[in-house]
Amino acid sequence: MKRYFKQGQAFAVGMMCAFLLLSGGCATGELIGYRATGTVTATVNQAMQAWADWEVQYPDPDVKARVTEMYGRYQEAALAARAAAIAYKKAPTDTAWQKLEAALGAVSAAAAEVIGETTRSKGSE
Repeated sequence: MKRYFKQGQAFAVGMMCAFLLLSGGCATGELIGYRATGTVTATVNQAMQAWADWEVQYPDPDVKARVTEMYGRYQEAALAARAAAIAYKKAPTDTAWQKLEAALGAVSAAAAEVIGETTRSKGSE
């Protein structure tokens, strides 16, 4: 079975997302948030597609339930981050920026959880 992610790669993705979040250089907060969430979304979508391809060959209802639950948490975090980004755009205060940072951190953590679970389930066949 071909593995789409190497061991520890989920941690690396999480660290990459945190780096994107915190290392904006001279970019605006809006641009940093957009780039970070875009990278996370693309990575999670790729992980879910790879896992779905694997799940067709090796169905496991328990794993499917866990991945579905984790993906739901990721989607909730992504919606919260979007709301925080909109709020920051409307009123770019320090408090709004802190809320956006926290929301993007939650998206990163939820994404790492999804990627970690999809990688773990493929390795346990």
